[in-house]
Amino acid sequence: MNLKRKVKRLINKNMVGMFVTQGEGKIYSRPIAYAEVDSENNVWFFTDINSNKIANISDNNQVNFSFANHSDNEYVSLTGTAEIITNPGIIDKKWQFYMKAWWPKGKEGDRLTLIRVEPELVEYWDGSSNKAVQAYDVVKALVTGRSYVDVANSKNELISYE
Repeated sequence: MNLKRKVKRLINKNMVGMFVTQGEGKIYSRPIAYAEVDSENNVWFFTDINSNKIANISDNNQVNFSFANHSDNEYVSLTGTAEIITNPGIIDKKWQFYMKAWWPKGKEGDRLTLIRVEPELVEYWDGSSNKAVQAYDVVKALVTGRSYVDVANSKNELISYE
C-alpha cells in the first residue's frame, strides 16, 4: 500500500486527535475532531476564530496532530504547518451536517473558521500484527540481544513530506 494512503487510512480510523500548539513559551494539547484528511494528508478542522488555538497558531504555526487507535495498536504523529482558512467557499465544501451540534448557526456562523495542517513529517507505528507476531518479536529480541523496541520498530515508518 502507498505510504500516504496508509497514513490517511490510519488517521481516518479516528475521529478525534490530539492537537498540539505552541504559544507564550508553552505547549498546549487538546483533543479535537477533524473534518477531513485530504489526498495529501492535510488535516482540516473547524474551530472558533476567537479560540486559543488561533492565537497560538498566529504566534507559531508549527503544530502536531496525533492519533491513536488503541484497539488495533496503530499510532500516527503528524508534524506540520497550520494555516487559518476563513474562505467561505472552502468552509462550505468542508462542512458536514453533524457539525451543527457544535455550530448551531451552521456554516454561516461569524466565528467559524478552518485550520489546515500541512504535514512536513509523519511518523506511524503499526503494531496491528496479531499476538503470535508480537510473541515472536519478544523471542527474537531475547535471542538476538536486541531490545523489543528495536525489533518491533523495524516495522514502523517515518515519512518526510518535504
